[in-house]
Amino acid sequence: MEETRWKFEVERLAFIHEIFFRGKAGTIKGLSCHDLAFYYLMMWDPNCVITSNSKTLGGLPERLDWLEISQLNNQEMQVYPTFFVTESLNLPLHPKHIVTYESDS
Repeated sequence: MEETRWKFEVERLAFIHEIFFRGKAGTIKGLSCHDLAFYYLMMWDPNCVITSNSKTLGGLPERLDWLEISQLNNQEMQVYPTFFVTESLNLPLHPKHIVTYESDS
């Protein structure tokens, strides 16, 4: 609801993603960071119209688009988190824990 202003029904937790990385900008630049994210399989009303007035921390407008899961790897843009492109093709019945270590380069 935060990004879309629509209430979605949560079906189940699909992924728990931990990522370890070094901050590259702002107040976390150079710091060792750890992020924990939860990804849910959700049901939505196909009649809803998604709009977004949100902006990035840098003030740039964000864009929301519905994409077919099977088409994620055919996009001209990079999908984040990167595990999502392959893992979402075979959604687990139980939550899957994924850990990512980003290199400093």
